[in-house]
Amino acid sequence: MINKMKNFFENFLSKTKDFDMTWFYKINHTKWRCSTLNSFMLAMTQIGEAWLPIIAVLLSYQYGQVDIKILQKILWTYAVSGLVCQVLKHLIDRERPTTLPDVNIVGPAPTTQSFPSGHTTSAFAICSIMILMFPNLWLPMMILAILAGTSRIYLGVHWPTDVFIGSLIGIITSLIVYFL
Repeated sequence: MINKMKNFFENFLSKTKDFDMTWFYKINHTKWRCSTLNSFMLAMTQIGEAWLPIIAVLLSYQYGQVDIKILQKILWTYAVSGLVCQVLKHLIDRERPTTLPDVNIVGPAPTTQSFPSGHTTSAFAICSIMILMFPNLWLPMMILAILAGTSRIYLGVHWPTDVFIGSLIGIITSLIVYFL
């Protein structure tokens, strides 16, 4: 089963190589690249960091009128999506675009596996579960998740398919947790 999954993803990634290169360079080498956009994208990538949802949940519980079941769903979504992401990272062991000779890297260059994007997975997981629980937040949550994913390519640390699959993992995980 594990070998079949590994073969499936490796086959998928080999078929999307041209797509990845084309869209990576379009985003990573955008004509709008500047120090302000660099700073903005570094901030947007933080949406997928572990500390952000955990602190938000703890503060909401401590100071807000948020039901504990909502907070549990948020944390479960974050944990399960992160676990799926880490398993795939170690199974696939894809190299990051940081090895390209002309990549524009902003911030520290990670040395771990690339596929899928953990920041994107987390951002889409948290934003999707928030949309399911608070539908009136759909637009700002989707904008934040998309910006977090795009930032990973702009910063030079992920391929577009890393971001795409990370977003799917986040969305699917949130649906499963929400409806369980």
